Amino acid sequence: MNYDWRIIGHEKVLERLEKDIENQNIASAYLFVGAEEIGKYRIAKTFCKILQSGGDFSFDNEVSRQIDKNIHPNVITVDALWQKDKMEKLEIIAKKSNFDQSERKRKKMSTDIISIDDVHAFTAPLYDKSGYNYKICLIKNLHRMNNSSANAFLKILEEPPRNTIFIMTCTHEHLLLETIISRARVFQFNLVKRGVLEDYFNQNYPNLGTEDREEIITMTQGRPSRMVRFLNDRDFLLSERNFFHDIAGLLSGGDMIYRMKYAEKLSKEDDLEVFFDRFIHFLRSLLIEKINKKSLPLSKKLSYNQIRTLIENTREAHRKVLQSVNKRLVIENLFLSFPE
Repeated sequence: MNYDWRIIGHEKVLERLEKDIENQNIASAYLFVGAEEIGKYRIAKTFCKILQSGGDFSFDNEVSRQIDKNIHPNVITVDALWQKDKMEKLEIIAKKSNFDQSERKRKKMSTDIISIDDVHAFTAPLYDKSGYNYKICLIKNLHRMNNSSANAFLKILEEPPRNTIFIMTCTHEHLLLETIISRARVFQFNLVKRGVLEDYFNQNYPNLGTEDREEIITMTQGRPSRMVRFLNDRDFLLSERNFFHDIAGLLSGGDMIYRMKYAEKLSKEDDLEVFFDRFIHFLRSLLIEKINKKSLPLSKKLSYNQIRTLIENTREAHRKVLQSVNKRLVIENLFLSFPE
């Protein structure tokens, strides 16, 4: 590698990005697609730093510091959005986003949807003249756009401001307009292989016990950002351990009362995206354990076909929730499909 990316895995993606830089073949729009906590946004931000550093990149230079603090004059970041009763503290928002959100506050927006007003707000500064090589717009979770904002954004992608680069991440590619996808250079981020994670542990945490290492790698589910959080945040580790315990309880027995109570609890959550994402990856981990003939109890109890069916049923339930079907009913039906 020509650059220090400070990321675990994703070598093929990094090689392609470095080739674009080396050949001076920079696209006007990049789309990084993959699971949550896999490292997409971290790489997007590092790519932005490299481009704005003009070839003299380091994580300690002034450009990197400005981008980290969201004060670089030619980098617009779209991450945290002002939301009534949920995300109102401007000092917290400013650490993640740096475009004008006064219209959201005036209208008392209460959702995480990127509105057409937001599109106008974060693209307006891109038309200002500047002495920098690029104006870069970082957009996290592009799938948060609705139809009107997506169509407004598409018009800008079709005729982008001069020397502007959009670097965008997305977890749910199927929610994007095909025309937006076609305007971007798409990079697919896959789950990082277990062997890569094991190598990282061996090199950086040689004294970590085998049992702790195995637990963290299993719960990481191929997502490096999650693994780093486990290593640095004990509360997060305990929270995920409890989640795995809850899911194991749902799958391991036929206690229907417990399942229905859990469905009721989940239906009251504001963001079910987190549950579906974690649950699907939990099931994928079981499938991998099954294929590799590991010793997790659930991978012994459930057959290969049962796990595959559970994954398909969970994806269908997720799709229905995204379409605003009754959340509690969807989750109850999903749990009723679990093996007894």
